[in-house]
Amino acid sequence: MSKRVLTNISNVNNNNGLNGNKAVKRTLGLSHTNPLQKKNKVLLNDENVVEEDTACHKKTDPTLSIERKVKAISIVTCFSSAEMMSKRVLTNISNVNNNNGLNGNKAVKRTLGLSHTNPLQKKNKVLLNDENVVEEDTACHKKTDPTLSIERKVKAISIGSKTKTEEEVDIKTESEVSELSDDSFDGNDTIDFADPTTYYSAPKDMPSTVVDYDKSQLQNIDSEPHYASDIFRHYTERELKCKTKKYMESQPELNKAMRTVLIDWMVEIQESFELNHETLYLAVKLIDQYLMREPISKAQFQLIGATTLLIAAKFDERIPPAIEDFIYICDDAYTRRDVILMEMKILRALEFDLCFPISYRFLRRFARTAKQSMETLTLARFVLEMSLLEYEIIEEADSRVAAAALLLALRMMGEHNWTETLEYYTGYKESELTILMYRLNEILLTQTKAKTIRNKYSHSIFFSVTKYAPLPRIKHQNSS
Repeated sequence: MSKRVLTNISNVNNNNGLNGNKAVKRTLGLSHTNPLQKKNKVLLNDENVVEEDTACHKKTDPTLSIERKVKAISIVTCFSSAEMMSKRVLTNISNVNNNNGLNGNKAVKRTLGLSHTNPLQKKNKVLLNDENVVEEDTACHKKTDPTLSIERKVKAISIGSKTKTEEEVDIKTESEVSELSDDSFDGNDTIDFADPTTYYSAPKDMPSTVVDYDKSQLQNIDSEPHYASDIFRHYTERELKCKTKKYMESQPELNKAMRTVLIDWMVEIQESFELNHETLYLAVKLIDQYLMREPISKAQFQLIGATTLLIAAKFDERIPPAIEDFIYICDDAYTRRDVILMEMKILRALEFDLCFPISYRFLRRFARTAKQSMETLTLARFVLEMSLLEYEIIEEADSRVAAAALLLALRMMGEHNWTETLEYYTGYKESELTILMYRLNEILLTQTKAKTIRNKYSHSIFFSVTKYAPLPRIKHQNSS
């Protein structure tokens, strides 16, 4: 793994980071226990409560100790019920077929329009209002034993959660739902949810001559053929709303070459940490989007690269690397505090919107729908990754760059047929991609000091796709 400071980008040599502060320390060894447990140990010991009461009030009315015990029980009920909610097993909830519920009672009613507050608060409002319960009891039993009212009060506390409110609604049981008419499913009584082919429908705008790729994936558990078309239609619409614009004019301390060096270093980190390619592409997109909005100094440039990789890893990875890993690969040029503060700045500038369409996802979709080989896809990935280094094409739509990279890969492998299926799924005709394809081809022809991507794709695991020669330069490429 490369552990270095990008000296030609940043001259950060202070081991204490940008602000000269020391690394933040975390406290270890604290267990996450339930705060209700300690309370239950005290409150559930009813005998101690009574003994303490009688010890201090030997000559007082005996009903006082009972009343104190009632109050303790009311509080215990609240805490024990909360604990029971989080500690229980749903034994067999699939066999509830009785309209009257498990115990033969009527359908359960649920309260609507209530705010999402602590469930204990509602119980406290009913259970702890002791005076109302006593008044109601004494009004009905004026001449009875005073202890009877206390016993009734205890029973009221135990069922206090069953009080009704003005707004109520019945919950339909499973048998009631099964009695719904077929109109609930658009009148289609042939749907069999065990057979995906019975509820799949092709996009309405798909020509009959186009191969329906998603239909062929209905039995593939790793695919989502029912939603794939809608997902990529959403991506296409969204990329028009979050276009990347050139920003170097508003960044006096940066230039195009510095951006190329930074991204080449990020590719090296992605390979060393074995991160997903989506993480790398999203991190580059976050850099460009952030620099569109905020001017930065040269000393912060590598910090931004490491921080965007951290953010993208949290978004895409199952187990993202720790902050300390990114500090290490920067050769301790920054501190934990520096990374966290920069993460906060980036997220605030982007308004916590990280769902950017990226060209890598488009490319995989296009290659799959056209049923291209893995070698062809890998060559297109090489072209697409090289395009990350080029500042001049950041304003191009990600779907268009992905389609042009696939077209160039096909040409480099000797295939010149841009099929109707590719035209439908990409949304571009071959003539609309030719100029951009030659711009990508020029990137392959240009020799730069950024060698990480070329070395990466020269490995056999990537089919050594760098062996394929780019297309020759042509004088009239601008008119193609």
